Order: sequence, then structure tokens, then C-alpha cells
Amino acid sequence: MDPVIFGICLVDFHHKRGPEVEYWYGLPEEVEKDQLWADLPFQALPDGSHSFEETFTYFTLLYNKKTHSSHPNDVTQIPEEEMDDYTTLFAISCSQQIKSDELLIKDESVTRSTVQKAIVVISYQPILGQIKDKLSIVTNVFFMQHDFTDKTILDTLYDSLVSIYDPCTYAELSQTNDNSNVYMGISLQNILIAFKKDILVLFKALLLEKKIIVYGTHVENICNLQFGLISLIPDLIFHLDDSISPQLYDKEILEANHTVDSFKSSDKKSVYKFLGLPLRIFEKGGLFSPYTPLQQIHNIKSDKTQFFMIGTSNSLLYEQRDQLCDIFVNLNQNSVEIINKDLNPLLN
Repeated sequence: MDPVIFGICLVDFHHKRGPEVEYWYGLPEEVEKDQLWADLPFQALPDGSHSFEETFTYFTLLYNKKTHSSHPNDVTQIPEEEMDDYTTLFAISCSQQIKSDELLIKDESVTRSTVQKAIVVISYQPILGQIKDKLSIVTNVFFMQHDFTDKTILDTLYDSLVSIYDPCTYAELSQTNDNSNVYMGISLQNILIAFKKDILVLFKALLLEKKIIVYGTHVENICNLQFGLISLIPDLIFHLDDSISPQLYDKEILEANHTVDSFKSSDKKSVYKFLGLPLRIFEKGGLFSPYTPLQQIHNIKSDKTQFFMIGTSNSLLYEQRDQLCDIFVNLNQNSVEIINKDLNPLLN
């Protein structure tokens, strides 16, 4: 069976080169480190993260299972004959910072008054909420060492996660009728309190496959809102394999022309199948990118991207919202703006 945990990395903010991956651990043997995700450092250390003591970011990654690489970096430029080779990986990062004077060991690269780093866990399944607490503890301990040369605790984190999320255990979790653990960390109550009836506007826009941008300075809230919307569609969280690229889709599902005429009432999966669930949002033409840095704006501007739900903390995307999306969500103001006025009757 496929593993659940892909690997772990440490991202550093270099004073000259900007964010960059400093350390990898646990990668599959066939993977070449220099063939992986040029934009990952910008996703792991999002815009504005330096303003918070601790920042969590959730994001998706394009991965080629055949070549064990992330090429092409542009998720809208996948060769037709290679589309079956690609899938979506899911990542969560925890970033913190420390004053340079507090470090026990400083190398020549430390030239600023603070050092900012992020620990990133990458998995084959969206179990990000379950990983969050453990990642937070490890990140705190890593910074409390005041010595970034000792990365033993990162290796220990990976080994621990692999033992917890072995393939058999996760397979059982995804097939059981009680899969509430998968939604751990998503607070629908907070979302409803913040947006009230506008949550229905967002949910309908998602069902209608419109272009949605979620913006704010608090990145974790940006990501939580999007996963909260996804959680409202039963079982969809288990079917996001193609969500990283508008070119990817399940051909068998798309071409299937049969209906289920019976179900087993005691089996939730059977009931879902009878009802045609999960609704396959983010298949052909769709893109889901819970945190999108400025470096990936071309992905949402592509003609191949017909609809999307993305998150950003970059003010440039805020300024360009009229040209980029149909629905703009401002988490700083808890507001929903319908940019495309033709949607007003549909979303009313």
C-alpha cells in the first residue's frame, strides 16, 4: 500500500536568497531533492508570517509518481500523455522566529536580528489537522534548543508520524463510517459565527465551480475556511487527488454513465454512493490551492483553470481581485464580495 507520510523538510529565510529548503528527511529513495517544488519555500513561509509568533500554512503540491519529481512546476503545463502519472500531495508548515542573539551557534549566514524557519510535513493524504498539534510541539522544542545545527528532533518527528499513520491504519480510517478524525482542526462553529448566512453564498459558489479567493493576514484562518467548506461535502476530503491541477481528472468517473439503484442503510459509504456523493469538485478545470504565493499567480490566470478556490495573504492579489476572481473573501473584515455581479441571482 502507498505510504501516508511523504517526507519532512526545514525551510529557512536566507537574508539574500529568500526562503529556501535547508534540510530534507524521510524522502522516498527514488526522489531527487533538487527536483522538488521550487515554490515550496514561499508556501511554507507565507507573506506576513513574520508578524506572528507562530504561523500554520496548509498547501497542495503537484507530484509525479512515475519520475518521483515535481516537474513541471507549472500545474497547467502537464503533457497530455503524462497526466495519469501525477497526483496531489498535502503539506502543513509551522513557522516561528527567534532573535539572533539568543542562538548558541551562529554561522555566517545569520546577518539579521531575527532568524525565521518553518518545519514542513508532506503527506499523501489531507490529514493536516491531525498533524498540527504534534508539529507545533516539535517546532517549539526545535526553537527552544537555540541551536539549529541539531536537527535530530525533525528526524524523530518523521519517524513518529510514519509509525502513527501506517498505510493499513489510514486505509481503515478512510473506509470506516466514523471518519471524524479526518476533519480534526476544522472549526465550523467559528466559520459560521464569522460569516453567518454568507457561508451559504460561499458554499453555493463552490458547488457552482466559481473562482474564489480567500484573503487575510492570518494564514491559518484562510486555510481553515477552505477546508471547512470542503468538509460540508460528504467524503470529498478523501477525493482530492486531482485538485492540484485543472488538467487532472478521474477519467473513469467522468465517463461513467451508470446509477446505483440500491444502498445499505447501515453503511454510510453505500448511502453516499447511492446519492452520487462525493460531488467531484476540483476535477477537470478546477484548482484547489489553500495557500497560493505570488509566484503561482500564473496558475489561476491560465485559460485551463476554469474555476478555483485559493488562499493568499499577498496584498498584490488583493489589489488585482477584480481581474482574478468571481468571489473575494476578506477574512480581515469577515466579508464576502461578489465581484462577478452576474452571479447575484444565483447566489441569492
